[in-house]
Amino acid sequence: MWKLLRFIPVTRAAAAVWAWRNRRELGRWMGFAWRAIPPFTGDRDDLVTEAKLRAAISRDERTRGLPTLAVRVADGTAFLDGRMVAPLHDLVYTIADSTAGIGAVECRIGDGGFRGPPRAHVHTTHVPARVDR
Repeated sequence: MWKLLRFIPVTRAAAAVWAWRNRRELGRWMGFAWRAIPPFTGDRDDLVTEAKLRAAISRDERTRGLPTLAVRVADGTAFLDGRMVAPLHDLVYTIADSTAGIGAVECRIGDGGFRGPPRAHVHTTHVPARVDR
């Protein structure tokens, strides 16, 4: 067993540091996995679509680990919730809109960063996203 461990280049300390830096994203993926474990009463297509959306959001370094972003897919509709600045808001909406399997996006993201009351936001700006269809 110990001979096998010397071939693994990642130490426990490095894995712990990586997990701590990505704790928000890991927590979201764990919550998603918990919902995906049977018995699941929803549509499996929605689970696959939500996994694609979460992967697309995690893939972009600008949206990875956003502290207030909540994502859910039901009946082909992506539900986005949270609070963030307008450029990130547009980027998350663009990623959700361009993800395969999503027919509509219902955005409940409030603008305003972390201070002040949330403001309504109209999605008029298309932000380039790195999403594979």
